[in-house]
Amino acid sequence: MRVERPRVQWDILDAWREAAHEQGIPKIEEFNRGNNEGCAYFQMTQQRGVRWSMADAYLHPIRHKRKCST
Repeated sequence: MRVERPRVQWDILDAWREAAHEQGIPKIEEFNRGNNEGCAYFQMTQQRGVRWSMADAYLHPIRHKRKCST
């Protein structure tokens, strides 16, 4: 699975993070580092800004493989 930081950041969300920080909610870089208390952008399953699904990761790459006969 591809997990990436969002490609877009919005001024309104940055202002929200700053307001939360002023109220005592810590700014964090990501939610996958143990302590999830804080405000951050979520990482996403995407590739170059396009949603990257389980099918994209695992099924589509093998869809043209020949099936085994039993």
